[in-house]
Amino acid sequence: MTLDMDGSESRAGWPMSRRKMPKYGPGLIPTALDVHRHPEAAAQRPSKDERPRPGRRPPISGLPEIGVIARKSATADLRWLASRAPQGDGNKSVHDAVYGTVPIVRSGILAREFCRHGARAGIAGVFDRSFYLRSGDMFICVGDPAIGNGPLTLIADASLRPSNLGLRPGQPASIVDRRIAIGDTIEFTLDRCEPWRPPPWPVCQSQSRLTDICAAVARAAAAEAPREGFGQLFCSHEQVTGRTPLASLARGPIARFEAWLSGAVRTDHALATAPAPIQGLIGLGPGLTPSGDDFLVGALALLDALTERKVHAALAAAIADVSPASTSAMSRCFLTAAAAGHIGEHLHCAVASVISGKIDSAIAAVRNIGHSSGWDMLAGIVTTLRIVASAAFRFEVPKMSLPQPVQELQIGGTSVRGIVTSG
Repeated sequence: MTLDMDGSESRAGWPMSRRKMPKYGPGLIPTALDVHRHPEAAAQRPSKDERPRPGRRPPISGLPEIGVIARKSATADLRWLASRAPQGDGNKSVHDAVYGTVPIVRSGILAREFCRHGARAGIAGVFDRSFYLRSGDMFICVGDPAIGNGPLTLIADASLRPSNLGLRPGQPASIVDRRIAIGDTIEFTLDRCEPWRPPPWPVCQSQSRLTDICAAVARAAAAEAPREGFGQLFCSHEQVTGRTPLASLARGPIARFEAWLSGAVRTDHALATAPAPIQGLIGLGPGLTPSGDDFLVGALALLDALTERKVHAALAAAIADVSPASTSAMSRCFLTAAAAGHIGEHLHCAVASVISGKIDSAIAAVRNIGHSSGWDMLAGIVTTLRIVASAAFRFEVPKMSLPQPVQELQIGGTSVRGIVTSG
């Protein structure tokens, strides 16, 4: 089936006399739309060579001939949206039904709050399977189910390719009454949206077992992690043939972080924990979420899973004190969420697999987090786990009770000598 120039449908094999042809004048059919002609100027009659031959129809303004669809994926998305749009009298083609409604089926807790209060927002980035909305310092991600759930994520009910729908950075969006409208193009509704929350952390392996798990994860990551980002941190000095500039820059800040973390996990009192030295890590690396930021997100997630609340709180406080200009606005939003205990589904699965000793599951989960972001997060997980697992066992020394004086009591006429204790 093809589309005629007036938008009506025609089928191959129909005679030309049965097809509707637009009326451009006595026997005139333009070969293309003359974009250089003034709207009020008369159209020029085409020469003999320019007239269409029988059985062929002219292209429109540089586009392929009608019936040839250059971007099939874009057309498929428009058909999908058209199926969700209000139906008319049936005389319009699918290309006329550009406006559509897309239901959101799941939302993270922070994304839900973002949409509940209503705001003016704008598209901050468009990718193959998702796009980001920004309002002030807050970002949320809208995408198809393949991207995974997250605290700042809205999941559509079917496969969606935003880049094929004409969405572009800078487009305004309005969030009103549980609806996100982007111009006159598309609307996302949260009427039947369900909240997503990660499951509880699993029971952690013993401390001695965690040491072996940490080494096994590092070996597996060293064989697969890309050179970009912090991937070389999994390799020993003998394995690294040519260290990247970013990996060289990261050695100093990570060494300072390790020294701080080693002291923090051995400190009994929260007030004695020094601020985390993260100034050299935040913002380190290229991209919307620098490698140093992803490293800290992984560290925060592991500390939360190991219930190292004191150290987690100290690291979160240090992140809150860093200047907003130290990293990108989007990355800072994700860091703030992780500091409050909110992380995405894939990262949660990776950490849960690590502390359960499921190495293959941990590596598989990391593969689903961007190109290098997941490996940068895993570098933070492995570094933190190695320090915590190797820390000296901490026992609370019980307070010695002072000996109480022996007293003589009269019980039922009988004299009894003993120690009187309270309670």
